Amino acid sequence: NKVGRYFTDHIINSTVPASCVSSFENRETYHNNFRAWQSDKNKPPIYVGGQGVGGILLTAATIQAAYKNYTNSTFRGFIVRDAKKDHGTGKLIEGHFDPGGCVVLVEDVVTSGKSVLAAAKVLHDETGRRPDLILCLLDREEGGMDAIWGQGYECRAFLTMHELIEQLKKVVAV
Repeated sequence: NKVGRYFTDHIINSTVPASCVSSFENRETYHNNFRAWQSDKNKPPIYVGGQGVGGILLTAATIQAAYKNYTNSTFRGFIVRDAKKDHGTGKLIEGHFDPGGCVVLVEDVVTSGKSVLAAAKVLHDETGRRPDLILCLLDREEGGMDAIWGQGYECRAFLTMHELIEQLKKVVAV
C-alpha cells in the first residue's frame, strides 16, 4: 500500500527452488520467534496464513519449515483473499482453517501495516477470529509495526530494514 524508502525484491528469492524454505530453516531468529511466542502463550501456532503473493509464499515456507523442523507438526495453511471470486468456493479464507485453533498471520514486508491489518480484518469478519500473532519477514521501520500493535495485535519482525542494511554493508557497498 505504501512505497517504502528502500526496495527489496524478496519475491525473486522466494521463487527459487528451496530458497524460501532454506532461508527460514537457517535463521535462528525464525525459530526463536515461534519458540518465544509458543512459550508466552503456552499454545503452538497451528493455522498459518497470509494474503497476496508474499503472504502465500511465506505461508508455504512456514508450513514446510515447521514440518521439517518440528516433531509432529500440526501447522496448516490458509490464504486470505482480497476479494471473493465468482467461481470456485467463493470464500475469502481458503485452505485449512479452524477458528478454535491458534492463528498466525504472516506478511512479507510491513511498511504502513495497512495490508496485513486489512487481512486481519477480513479474517475476523469471515471467521470471528483475530490473529494470535502477526509475523512479518521485513519491517521497513516506517511505522507499520506500531500501527499493528496499535490495533491490539501482537506482532514480531523477522528482520528490520536497519538490520538488513547492516548485514549488506558487511558484504557490499550500500
